[in-house]
Amino acid sequence: MNETLGQRIRRFRKERNLSQTDLGNLVGVTISWISTIEQDRAMPSADLLNKIADAFLIPLKELLQDEDKNMELHARIKLVELLIEKNQPAEAEELIIKLQQEVLSEYDKLRLTVFLADCRYQQERFQDALAILQPMIVSLESSNFHDAYLLAWIRNKIGNNYTELQETEEALYNYKRAFDYINRFIEFDHLAAYISFNVGLTLRRKGCIRESLPYIEKAGSYYEKVNDIRKLADALYVLGIAYKNTDDFQRASEFFDQAKTLYQTLNNNSLFSRVQVTMAASITYKENPTQAIQDLIHCAEQFELDKYPAGVVFVYAKIAEILLLTDRIEEASEYLNKAQNMAPSIEMSTTLELGELYAVFAKYHYKIQNYIQAHELAIKSSNIFAIIGFVRDQAAALQIAVDSCRMTGNLEEALDLQSKRSDLFESLARE
Repeated sequence: MNETLGQRIRRFRKERNLSQTDLGNLVGVTISWISTIEQDRAMPSADLLNKIADAFLIPLKELLQDEDKNMELHARIKLVELLIEKNQPAEAEELIIKLQQEVLSEYDKLRLTVFLADCRYQQERFQDALAILQPMIVSLESSNFHDAYLLAWIRNKIGNNYTELQETEEALYNYKRAFDYINRFIEFDHLAAYISFNVGLTLRRKGCIRESLPYIEKAGSYYEKVNDIRKLADALYVLGIAYKNTDDFQRASEFFDQAKTLYQTLNNNSLFSRVQVTMAASITYKENPTQAIQDLIHCAEQFELDKYPAGVVFVYAKIAEILLLTDRIEEASEYLNKAQNMAPSIEMSTTLELGELYAVFAKYHYKIQNYIQAHELAIKSSNIFAIIGFVRDQAAALQIAVDSCRMTGNLEEALDLQSKRSDLFESLARE
């Protein structure tokens, strides 16, 4: 005979030696609510089920088994949302398929379709997610669909998928389309802040630094108002990078320090290390290269613990770059070779980390007067940055290629590459 929900909760509580009061404290609900659940008088809400599952450290599916059919329709849709939030796409999709057999309103059908795309996103099936979302948004917008919130929500998710595919231009287009809908929101809320942050972050990545600042600041102000520490830290970090790229290193340091403090508050060593990498590679090295290298080595150790090989490759490249600046050529070569040996573990061949590795390798070969190899690697780096839409990085890599061509007497190609660099900066100036 199958256990009831109440029997299941009592068993979990007994297995974990929790009193009823302990359970109440853990899930943040009153004892009377728990009593109602235990006596099986009613199904609890989706939010309460989520708290119970978290308290027992068990999957929602294990807690519910097949009792979701006893929940009201809106509660089951909420349960799908919670499963996605808990990064359980297979369980969410199973419930979506069941729900799609029900009599649903058009709005609920749309939401479930978006949630299905979320499942594909979490499974890293980004093209499949886009295959769901793109026709959907085209149909809604062409029919003058009135719900600006839903339209912005979908456009933002399309942007997220393009971001994962490293297609910066497409991501930016969709984030900006999402941002256009914010003017029709009743209030500037969490979705609005998320969209604003995405616009700013993508502009910053592309190299449109000053244009990015108002979007990031707007998002940061909202996160500070609602005391969302994690999101505020993210916004401060991106602001730091933006000001660093405008050579305002004092303000950049202030934002980086604030972000690090918040990540420490959250005990998030991984994100703390990402800020530290940026600080060490762009600010600390100017006054204390030895300290910068030590900081970067600690970050590489953290990324190894995180099983984040792309991060380790990036850090090794940055260490090598600092070593080149201090004429420690052999040590730089060692770190570049270590990074190169790890590079095959990076899944995509067009990533920021590989673009950076090729750029520093090009600087190394230029330093040892191997100009042909420097040119080849600089072009590789530039091509990667072009694909992922990092325009300023693309232009910086092209500069190495220009200098290498001049050193080999290939002035015609040097002139051609310099012209491409000028076009890139003009494109940034026009935006």
